[in-house]
Amino acid sequence: MARYICSVCGYVYDEAMGDPKNGVPAGTAFRDLPDAWLCPTCGAEQTAFDAADTETGAVQGTHPHSDEMRALSAGELGTIFSNLSKGCEKQYLTEESELFGRLSVYYLDQAEEAPNDVTLKDLSDKLQSDLSQYPSASQTASAVADRGALRSLVWSEKVTRILGGMIPRYAKKGESLLEEN
Repeated sequence: MARYICSVCGYVYDEAMGDPKNGVPAGTAFRDLPDAWLCPTCGAEQTAFDAADTETGAVQGTHPHSDEMRALSAGELGTIFSNLSKGCEKQYLTEESELFGRLSVYYLDQAEEAPNDVTLKDLSDKLQSDLSQYPSASQTASAVADRGALRSLVWSEKVTRILGGMIPRYAKKGESLLEEN
């Protein structure tokens, strides 16, 4: 029995387990899934799944993020929860904002210090790499008519572009940029 990983969200379809919650019994081969079956987590189509190596679990596909599937660090989780907290706050979801905020603090307290050997060029290159992924992600979200994902992609691309614009400013002004309002 093989495993397949959703290249959009990381959900793992295990043939041995099936997807009983969505009417797919254990032992159902990926190739035998009903045509209408979608990723139960993000709604991606079956074409978004890549086969995992049976021995290592590594993804064998060619999706741009296939080789990047890994557990998130405490710092990354803290940042994600911080952003979720701020998003909930803007939507007047006070209780949810507080809970995400508490999770953010917890994970950020667990995080290791950021490495000091990262250069502004490294950051700029990473941002450019991230920006190059938005068209593909938007196409995937459009293909499954996921308006929430499309909205999220628009805003996250804007934020990535803003961050990209801040790097040259920081290179010129250094720490004094942090003191500006």
